[in-house]
This record gives sequence, structure tokens and C-alpha cells, in this order.
Amino acid sequence: MQVAGKTEWTDILPSEECTRGKNPIRAYVENVLSKAKPNPEKTKITFTLGDPAVYPEFQVDSSVTELLASDTEKSLQLLDPQGPEAARKYVAEAYSTPQWKLNADDVFLTMGGSSGLWLLLNVLTNPGDNILVPNPSFPLIFAMAENRNVNLVKYDLEAGDDGYIDLKDLEKKLSTSKAKFLLVNNPSNPLGTVWSEDHIKDVLALANKYRVPVIADEMYETLVFNNFKANCFGKFSQGQPVFVFSGLSKICFAPGWRCGWIVCYGNQNIIAGAKNGLKRLCQMYHHPNSLSALKIPEIFDASKKFGGERMELVENKAKLIKEKLSGLKGISLYNTKGALYMALFIDFKQFKNIDTSQTFALKLLEEENINVLPGSLFYNDNMVRLVIMCPDEDIEEFTERFKGFYSRHALNVC
Repeated sequence: MQVAGKTEWTDILPSEECTRGKNPIRAYVENVLSKAKPNPEKTKITFTLGDPAVYPEFQVDSSVTELLASDTEKSLQLLDPQGPEAARKYVAEAYSTPQWKLNADDVFLTMGGSSGLWLLLNVLTNPGDNILVPNPSFPLIFAMAENRNVNLVKYDLEAGDDGYIDLKDLEKKLSTSKAKFLLVNNPSNPLGTVWSEDHIKDVLALANKYRVPVIADEMYETLVFNNFKANCFGKFSQGQPVFVFSGLSKICFAPGWRCGWIVCYGNQNIIAGAKNGLKRLCQMYHHPNSLSALKIPEIFDASKKFGGERMELVENKAKLIKEKLSGLKGISLYNTKGALYMALFIDFKQFKNIDTSQTFALKLLEEENINVLPGSLFYNDNMVRLVIMCPDEDIEEFTERFKGFYSRHALNVC
């Protein structure tokens, strides 16, 4: 019997879910930056690429690449969905304290930090739920939440240059938002700030008071300047749920290795359901790169030897920018202490015909061929973000061109 079929194909449309979310940075690069016309008479200076591997001074150390090249045959087989047990045990021991004796079951290896955030978002929220996120914030959470149909409630940071959370605003949001979790980012992308132990304890106390779990984005945990320390949120938990995610991507200056982890802190009776949810999702997708996952212990140890030297370079570049741009009315810089970024905050009342971060960034590109990301991509329109890994001579040239740009557009030139 012949069955009648459709006479014509119709367009195959994507699902509503995958059309809801978009990466703001990618959208800006593809739809706005691609149409900009940089000044061709000046050499290009780029402060937008957050991939350390593209900068000459930040190439992955040969001692680490040699580790990856050895024993490759062991990575050919499928691994435990949570990641190889030996690697998880190593991470658990690295994140343990006298109070928190973690084991391999408290660790889930992921395909980089972004997949760790995605897994936690999907485990801890349902469509329509609220979550608390910092303002400004790395935009990936906005794209993921939109995709998941989760509502974002932004909490403010203080006006001071340390980038601490405004605790009064946070408590107000915690008490009224019915948030499923509080997302924190320390060290910060895009600000480069690093919080003190006391501030972390204050934040955790508020989250505990309102019974809101904490997700801590600590991807840049080892990338801090001399005399500073990035304290892990989970280690200060008094039993409340804290889920920390980090990974090799930034620690080893190699984002392409796509290997991260989630570490679960808290009373096991409280977090057992969340851990079970993570196990279920790990059984379906977002496995780490087998080659790098198997080598986590060796790679992590090797990275300690060269990470400090790399961050000394970043610190010197940050100091140079701050020194050269100090005293410009309407431009202020946060007290960068780590990560790979610096934020320039802009008082638009001090400028002619520039009233948004995107206008500022595009004019800087078109006039000086200097490429920075507008703060609107990080949901704070009063800033632009710099990735501070380009060569020192580029930074010297940038500061001179920037001051020329400033003199043309500032209302009252210093």
C-alpha cells in the first residue's frame, strides 16, 4: 500500500530554546565590529583577545606540552563520565581543608569552565527561576540563562576600586529575588579584581542567611599578582552549598585544552540531589578532553612553575597602563590585582558626542585603530575592557594614542 507523503519540503527551523540565547561578544564581533572601519594609517592594537595562546609572551610552557604528548594511548578509551578517578582525587585533595575533606565523588570534570557553568545552571534551575549575577559580569551566563529561560537579577558592586560586592544591595536582592543561586566571580573577568578573605566570608554569611546556594567562578584562581591571594569560596563554607568551578584553560594559559572541574562543598544531605543531577548530566555529555583530564595532576603541578612569571608580566603591563593614563578626568581604573583584564570606567558627562561604551569603543577603533570591548557586552555601559597581554611596546603606543583620542573628545582636557 502506497502511503501519501508531503509534496514539498518545508524549512527545518531550529528549536525555540536554541534561538533564545546568543553570546553577546560573538554577536558584537560578527554584526558590529565586522562593519567598523579602523584607521588604516595606524597599526592595529588589539585588547579584545582573551586567549593567552595567541600572545608571544604567554605561549604554553614546553614542559606542559611535553606532558600532554606522552602516554597518548591511554587517552584513546572512554573515561568515567565524571572524569578519571585519579584526576578527580587529585583535584579533591587540592581543594580540601582541615574542615573539608573532599573525595573524588565531590569532583566532576568538565569540558572547560563554560561547561561547568552550563551543567550547574541546568542542575540548579528550572525555566522561570531567578538567579543572582554580578554587574558587570562575563556575558556567557546571560546567554546561557536566556537559553534556559531563566531570569537574571543583577546585584551591584561598590564604587570603590576594589570591586567588592555592595553587601546592602546583595542582601536586598537575596531577600526578595527567591534566587536559586548566587553567582560570584573571583578573580573577576572583566574587572581583574581580587576579593579579600573577609569580604568572601561576608558574602557567604548573607547567602547562608537567606539559604541561597553559591556558584563560584574561580577560573582565574591562580592568576593573581604578587602579594595577593585568590581565596576559594568553598573553603569558607560552614556547611552551606558552594559549587566552585575552575580548570586548566586559564591556569595553564591554554583554553583550547577544554578541561575544567566542578568542586562541591556543603552538608552532603543538602547537596546530594545536586550531585546526583550532575552525575546524570555527565552521563550524557560535556565530558572533558581525555588527554588533558588524565594529565591534570602533572599539568597542574607544572603550571605552578611558570604561572607566577606570566602574572608578573601581566602585573607590569597593568601598572604601566595605570601610570600612563592616571589623571585623565572622566577616566578611572579599577585596582587590578589578577586575571588578565583591566576595566577603564568612563564618565560620559566629561566627553563630547560620546555617551555609550559602544560609541567610545568604535570611535577609538576608527580613529586610533585600537580595539577594546565595550562594557555593554558585560552589562555595564560605563566601561570598556582591556585584555592586558599584548607586548609592552603596544601598550606604550596605546597609551599615547589614547591620550590623543582623549584630548580630541574630552570636554575639559587636563
